[in-house]
Amino acid sequence: MYSMKSVRVAFENLVRYRDGKKKARDEKNALAYRLMEKKMSKRQADIVAYLYVNKDRRVPMAAYAKKHDIVRQTARKDLSDLVAAGLLAEGKSGRNIVFGVLSKEAVDAYLQK
Repeated sequence: MYSMKSVRVAFENLVRYRDGKKKARDEKNALAYRLMEKKMSKRQADIVAYLYVNKDRRVPMAAYAKKHDIVRQTARKDLSDLVAAGLLAEGKSGRNIVFGVLSKEAVDAYLQK
C-alpha cells in the first residue's frame, strides 16, 4: 500500500511539473508573438520572452550567438538594441557578458506603446 501511494504522489508531482512547464512555454510563445507584432526580430522576441518568463535567468552573449547560429557582432547588435530600448540589462559574470530582463514592467510598457 505504501509503495502504491508513493508512486501516485510521484506521478502527481510529475504531472504538476509538466503542466507548469507547458504553461511557461505557452506564455513565452504568446509574449514572443506580441513582441514580433511590434516589429521585433524573432531572435530578439524569443530572448526577451524567455527572460521575461524566467526573470532570474541571465543569458551570456556567446550562448545567444550559438543558439541562433549567428556571429558575435550580430548577437551584440541584437542585444544592444534591446538594452537601448530599455528591455534588457547588461552585466558581467566573470569574463562573460550576460543579459537579463530589466523588469517585467519595462516589457509590459513596451508592449503598451
